[in-house]
Amino acid sequence: MWTYKGKSKKVRILKTFYVCILLFFASYVYIMNGRATTAFHIQTDGRALSNQKSAEASRDDTLDITYNSLEKKITITKNPNVPIDIRNMTVDDDYNNHRYTLTLNETSHALFQKNEYQINDNWIDRIQVERKAGKTKLVIDEKAILGYLLSEDEWSIYIHAVPPKQAYKKIVIIDPGHGGADSGTERGDFLEKDIVLDVSNRLAACLTQQTDIKVYATRTTDAWVDLKNRAAFGNWLGDLFVSIHINDYKEDPSIHG
Repeated sequence: MWTYKGKSKKVRILKTFYVCILLFFASYVYIMNGRATTAFHIQTDGRALSNQKSAEASRDDTLDITYNSLEKKITITKNPNVPIDIRNMTVDDDYNNHRYTLTLNETSHALFQKNEYQINDNWIDRIQVERKAGKTKLVIDEKAILGYLLSEDEWSIYIHAVPPKQAYKKIVIIDPGHGGADSGTERGDFLEKDIVLDVSNRLAACLTQQTDIKVYATRTTDAWVDLKNRAAFGNWLGDLFVSIHINDYKEDPSIHG
């Protein structure tokens, strides 16, 4: 049975033990903070899981990405050792395959902490990092046709996914008729589906030179597109819908053009 004096001695021993434990953890946290590097992780609830900065971060040549699923916003946190000028970014919008590629021209040496960032929300499936021909590319695998607004501040670059009508002033939909098994009008070796596709691609190239016009086409290859899907595509995206067809006039063979 403990006496009062014995209890006091036991209490003092326990207090000393707890103080030692607290000092140990405080020292551990201090040491680890001194060695920490910047770490950014994907999150889907709009809150960063980790964002610790230290002196070592300024010597780090890596970049990382966060994604806010509520705002549909991709964030690249700037690194002074890896300058990125958004004005020099080039874009390839492979909308038919739902792939949007941003090339970071001046950051061929940049390494992202991951080669793939899984998103899997209702707009974006994932973001892949590719390095080709000395260039770093961000490939966004989409679940729908999207537009993107680029902006930046002192600390970050923002790639904001939005519906196309929010990203572009004017949208023209080009609809080359027929395609696939539906050849359209035929004359010898000439098929309507091939001619109108060529005309469509040439028209798209001309219109794309206008910086205030975004061009989409219902098809860019020899593929069949259902009529209802063509109409829905135009109604959803376009300000102007241009359907291209040709006819065959057989009564007077001297007429050509």
